[in-house]
Amino acid sequence: MNLHHYNKTALFIDIGTNGEIVLCKNGRMVGTSSAAGPALEGMNITCGCRAEKGAIEAVTITDEGMIRLEVIGDRPPIGICGSGLIDLISELVRVGVIKESGRFESKEKLTPTLASRLIDSNGQQVFSLTEGGSVYLSQKDIRQVQLAKGAIAAAISLLLNQLTIEYNEIDEVLIAGAFGFHLKPSSLTGIGLLPLVYEEKIRFIGNTAKEGAKVVLLNQDAAFEILQIGEKIEIIELSLTPEFQEYFVGSLSFRRF
Repeated sequence: MNLHHYNKTALFIDIGTNGEIVLCKNGRMVGTSSAAGPALEGMNITCGCRAEKGAIEAVTITDEGMIRLEVIGDRPPIGICGSGLIDLISELVRVGVIKESGRFESKEKLTPTLASRLIDSNGQQVFSLTEGGSVYLSQKDIRQVQLAKGAIAAAISLLLNQLTIEYNEIDEVLIAGAFGFHLKPSSLTGIGLLPLVYEEKIRFIGNTAKEGAKVVLLNQDAAFEILQIGEKIEIIELSLTPEFQEYFVGSLSFRRF
């Protein structure tokens, strides 16, 4: 990929428990790491699971309010993995079940089909994905996703500010990690993690950490080049950046922008 030789203004994001983010422009690279937690990968979620047989990996809600689930292995759902979770919340925000604040909308304001899926489970309101409510999304789950996406979105905003780059000046958004292959650009913008203007600019590039390790093992020149990159890249420590908290709070909303 050779990000350090890129002739474009590009944003690199490895979405995971720690979101590694690099912004490059004219050979200058500024990077940071944002502690997003495991929610975007389906962990710390009530019905979350890894991407295995029975995991809901994609969700679509029709204009009539019908839920369409894509399940790994085409078997009854046992839980929801990271890509399905991001899809679900993006769709629920789009159809108005989840408000921009992250709270569930009142049943009275929803279509009967969607309202019927807001059920009570152990004293709390949840959105049911399956018959009988065995797999569902809770208010706590939504909050976990808000915190994770807020941390990454805030870090991106801070890097853009560091290089005085406007959102619409980014030419390409590179999403790394094996997890990234299963995400939809529309879902990343749908939860407000990335601006809508990036939807056509997103490119999924796979597990770059693993590929980079292979290159280093097989090519001594590449190993030397990586050392040079490490000396050249500017690192921003978010914990030492006072304005990060302000960016973070401003990034918690599910507002599409």
